This record gives sequence, structure tokens and C-alpha cells, in this order.
Amino acid sequence: MTGQFVTLPLDVFAEIAAWLVGLGDLVHLAQTCSRIWNLSLTSRQYWSETPEIVAIALPTGHALSTVPVDQIYALAARATSLQSTPLQELMIPKRQSCYEPNGVGHNVEFLHSPANSWYLDHCGNTVTIRRAEKGWDDIFCDTGFPSNHHSFIGPAAGQGMLWVGFIQKWLVEGPSPESPLSWEFTGFKLRFPNERGPPTAPTVEEKIRIELPKFPAIHNIQLNDSMFFALSQDRHSIQLVDLTNRSGVNLRLRKYMTNWALVGRDSPISFTIVIESARFFIYISGTDRETLDFRSQYYIANFPANGKTDSNCNALTSSGITWRNDVLDVTHSYELPEYPQQLPPLPPILPEGAVRLSILRSGSFYLHEDRILAFETDENDLQRIKDFPCFFGGPSETGDFLCRPNQISLAGPRNSIHKGVRLYRFAPPDDIPDDHKYSVDAFDHHNLMAFIAVIGRRGGEQSRKLYKVIY
Repeated sequence: MTGQFVTLPLDVFAEIAAWLVGLGDLVHLAQTCSRIWNLSLTSRQYWSETPEIVAIALPTGHALSTVPVDQIYALAARATSLQSTPLQELMIPKRQSCYEPNGVGHNVEFLHSPANSWYLDHCGNTVTIRRAEKGWDDIFCDTGFPSNHHSFIGPAAGQGMLWVGFIQKWLVEGPSPESPLSWEFTGFKLRFPNERGPPTAPTVEEKIRIELPKFPAIHNIQLNDSMFFALSQDRHSIQLVDLTNRSGVNLRLRKYMTNWALVGRDSPISFTIVIESARFFIYISGTDRETLDFRSQYYIANFPANGKTDSNCNALTSSGITWRNDVLDVTHSYELPEYPQQLPPLPPILPEGAVRLSILRSGSFYLHEDRILAFETDENDLQRIKDFPCFFGGPSETGDFLCRPNQISLAGPRNSIHKGVRLYRFAPPDDIPDDHKYSVDAFDHHNLMAFIAVIGRRGGEQSRKLYKVIY
């Protein structure tokens, strides 16, 4: 139960006691309520209606709705247990396993949840997909795509499906000398096996290739079954492809969306785009070029309507996509106050007809009567609304910071619910040679699991080992 009987109001306790024969009935009631409560914590419905859904390490390629029912209980029970575990001052490895990448390279990327151990290995001539688990060493899926190019990982498509894509680091030539240079994106729809079953490699279910018209360097790519979009490095252009009808549009941001920001090495612009319900949700923050104050802007824009192909854009690329140019259709804008405390608290009852748009660290955003409402949000607010946002949290790649074996590493994935950073102090594996360094490459703070890379030199050559460590 969430509380004890001694904490119940007297009138509630009297109501319960009136229906009980004796102390045994009271104990039985407490045990029954406790069992029901614990079962609810491990049910699919409970996790689908709480913002803490990110606490569950779902099987790779699965959404909560597609996870086999026999796995829900175990996954949810572990997540619930870890949530109630107090943060240790120093995290000591409980179990660890060591494995070596395929080659001497060190470019390894983890597929969403390190708890599931799948990673992209760029160390050979082609990118392979492997799993860092005992007995899976010789099991892999070779994509056939050259290694050491930019990779992008899409959201889980359910039923074990996951999109993984690659784009070259440089422009590629067309099929003929007259063809313009372009970026080429190659995507793979992968089906991952039952991770509780025997070692089995993922399989490629579908492969797509998209040529993007000449375009500034790619900053980010998102991909799902029906839609693809790429954001340019200069953050001024978006290329959107409808995979169903093979049509593409090159969208330019309106100048007023970014021309207020000071751009420079010491003044970067933060730019986030989310696609949901056929709308763009755009968050731009940076330094105001006139006042030098920090500003945050929030925009909503419609998907472009179908239109005629622009004569200045290639009518048809070799990947069979018809392109046109357009300008982003912005419908709403909102400037966040300088301090989150200036936002009003989320009311007990939202205005009738209010639709949640998104959430940032600053608060929750709703659309009501054609205007944006913004509210300051805390954990209690989130637990009492069903229309909860999807948080960024859980597994994260922590970057390349190197430590000596006797140093303690720090990693602080952002906790979006509490709007803060939680720091963890790691004790590394105890068998690292003194002349080697290590880095925490990825850490899942919901499962207390990390991937640690150990780098050194042996016989004049660089060596690299990867540890999977459970704390």
C-alpha cells in the first residue's frame, strides 16, 4: 500500500473498522490491498498511463503495447525496484563482462537501451549490428553499408522493428557527369529477435535509399514507416519526404524565426524539431543579438500541403522522389519567460478542449482556442494527467571523457521529471591496467547498467576493450 493505516484519517479508519470482524480481517485487508497495489505497478495499463514509462528497458524494437505479456511483469518489477533504491554514494560493479569490438576502431553506437546490449559496430569495413552478451559473440547482422559514416536511429516501430539509417560524410556524385552532387541516405528496417531466446541475429526487413537535393550538411534525421525528414546543419532548412507517395519538399524556415539570435562559437543556437500529428513543434533558443539576453522561442507549423514542383528544384532524383520548394507554414509562436517560475502552475482542471502539444524543461504546452497555454510542471502534476508527454531520459550516450583507473567517473543524465541532473559516481572494473584509460560510453540510469571502454597500447598498437557493467 502507499501508506500505513496509522496515517489514515479517523473517519476513513472508522468506516473500514465497521465492516471488519477482528484484527485478522484488518491484516488480510492490508495484505490484499498491498498485493493489488504491487500488481498494478507491474501492469501494462499502469505504465502506459504514467510519465515514468521511460523507466522500463523495453525489448529492442518494441513499444509498450507490443511487448509480450509474459515480459511486462519482470520488466516493470525491476523498474519499480530500482526506483525505490536509494542513490549510492559510490556505485560498485556487481557483474561485468568484457568483449572486444570487431577490429581496432572505436566507433561504437548503442541502440537506445544499453540494457539490451545491441550496438552498431563501425570497426570493420562495413557496419555490423552485434550484441554484447555472453554467447552472442559470433552472432551479428552485416548491413553491407561502409563504416565510419553518420548513423541515425529511429524510434521503435513495434513487433521488434527498428529503423537504422546512414548518410555519407560528403556529397556523392550522381549517375552521370551532368548530375548534381547530393546527399544519399540509406535506411534499414531491422527486426530484432526475442532477446530471451537463443542467440539470433537481427534481419533486414526493408531497405530504402533517398537522394537529397544539394543541401547544407545534415544536422539530424528522423525516420519512421511513412515519413523521413532531415534538418540542415545551418538549421535553416528541412527536407521532408513522404515515403508512401515518394514526394519530397525542401522547407525553408522563415527569417524571423532565427534572425534574432547571435550566431558564433560562443553563442550556439539550440534547435529541436519534433513531428507529431502532422505538425512541426520547433524549439529554438539562443542569445539575443541586441540585448545579449538568453531567449527561447516555441513555434508550431503545419506540414506543407501538396503543391506543384518548383522549377528550380530537381524534378526527379535517381531515388524516384519528386521534389519541390516551400516555406514553413508557422501557425503559432510563443516566447518562454526568462525564468520558469514566471509560468503559472498547471491548474487542477485544464480548460475544456485544451490539447497537449509538448513539454520542455520549462513546462507543459497546450493549444486552447487557437492560442498556446504554458504551465509550469512538476512531478505531481504529471502523475495526475493522463495526456502525459514523452520524456527524454533513460539510456544515453555519455561521450568520450577518459579517466585513469584510479579515478572515479561522473555521469549525469538529465531527469526531465525533476528538471535536474542526477550525478552518479562510478567505480570502474578492477582489472584495468594502470597504464590504460577508460571512458563511460553509455549509461542507462534506469537500469544501472553501463558500457565502459578501456583504451591503451600493447606491443606498440592501440588496444580497446568494452565492458558491460551492472551496478
